[in-house]
Amino acid sequence: MEENVNYPDEGKNYDFVQQQVFYTGVGDALDKPLKEGFQSKQPEFVLAYDKKLNEADSLTTFRFQKSKQSDMYFLNRMIITATQENGETVRQSFLFASKGANFTIKECVNMMMGRAVYKEGLVYKKDGVEKKYNAWNELNPNDVDAYGNKKITRYNEKYGYVVEKTLQTKTMQTLFPELSDPKVLFRAAEELKRGDRYMATMVDPETNNHVKHYLVASPYDRQTKVFDLKMNPVELKLPKLEKEKKETQSEGQDQKLNQKETPSEEVRQKGGRKQRA
Repeated sequence: MEENVNYPDEGKNYDFVQQQVFYTGVGDALDKPLKEGFQSKQPEFVLAYDKKLNEADSLTTFRFQKSKQSDMYFLNRMIITATQENGETVRQSFLFASKGANFTIKECVNMMMGRAVYKEGLVYKKDGVEKKYNAWNELNPNDVDAYGNKKITRYNEKYGYVVEKTLQTKTMQTLFPELSDPKVLFRAAEELKRGDRYMATMVDPETNNHVKHYLVASPYDRQTKVFDLKMNPVELKLPKLEKEKKETQSEGQDQKLNQKETPSEEVRQKGGRKQRA
């Protein structure tokens, strides 16, 4: 990796890289071996960090490379191996941007589990000018590089998926009453943006049965999907309440009576004399 003008000067190199590692979720756990790696003056070195997450055990390998023009080191990428509860192992490499937002280990694992992550402050260049944008990010299983890494598909704000709005629909707030509380809705949206599954309680309006479900952000479909605790998809249907049922039945009976009492246009034309208005 060549020296990047976005990096600080050599004197602040360690502090900059240490902060990059810190905000992946590692904290200061790798500070000592990181400093030793800098002092080694080797062309490259790697550090490993393992973490137990809700759905998987993760092993993260940080790869650092030394500049060819100076003694500065760069955090080039992190390679994550995640072992799920069923024993299945998945592996993915994530490049590090020297400027703009990067993913945490947990966010990366969430994407490896097939979910999307919302990130603010991503950077791209247009006509030589750097611009920031916000977007949902997910790994595309149909777009894989030569090393088996899934490429990231991004959905910016113009794509139209706003997670908060999907949680505010009548169907969602009727079946999940807790979402009508602004604080709960905010917490749910924040968890979904990190790529987490949000556990919510579905309440059947007819039977009052309470059943736990997972909510999952799906920016591609522009909706928030619902799954049972075994991650089987659940189709949301808003049942008619008893009052609505009676009103519907009453309307249907009125329509039948009106049809019997009111002669058709054809009958009126044949059986009665037309009158001018």
